[in-house]
Amino acid sequence: MLLRILWVMMCFPAACGVDSSSLEVRGAWVRPILPTQNVTAGYLDAVNSGLDTIRIIDVSSPAFDTVELHEMTTDSEGVMRMKRMGALVVAPGDSVALRPGGKHLMLIGSRHTLSEGNDVPITLETNRGGRVTFAARVERRAW
Repeated sequence: MLLRILWVMMCFPAACGVDSSSLEVRGAWVRPILPTQNVTAGYLDAVNSGLDTIRIIDVSSPAFDTVELHEMTTDSEGVMRMKRMGALVVAPGDSVALRPGGKHLMLIGSRHTLSEGNDVPITLETNRGGRVTFAARVERRAW
């Protein structure tokens, strides 16, 4: 019986919730926080090197009260609007770019001052229970 369980775990790692090793974060950065604000935005490339679709369903950071997935859209009248996303879907062998003016992380309720050059720890959680923690560098970049 134990051998059967081990065989299933080795042959079907997705059944065990092991998908975080397929998710890689590249080029993560966060905008500095202005003195009068306690929110900022974060950007990155989420890369899925696995064979299964990955859904990022939650984001957190000890540096912020809340981190949410957001997307900027333009309505029929040309007005840009920001809305919260329920999940970020990354297809097998694909990547999703979070960029200014599009999909991004909204970091809300800063717990301390963030200066250029600081690193912000961020954790992505997937629908299968996998977690990927990475450091996003605080940088001032042009749009």
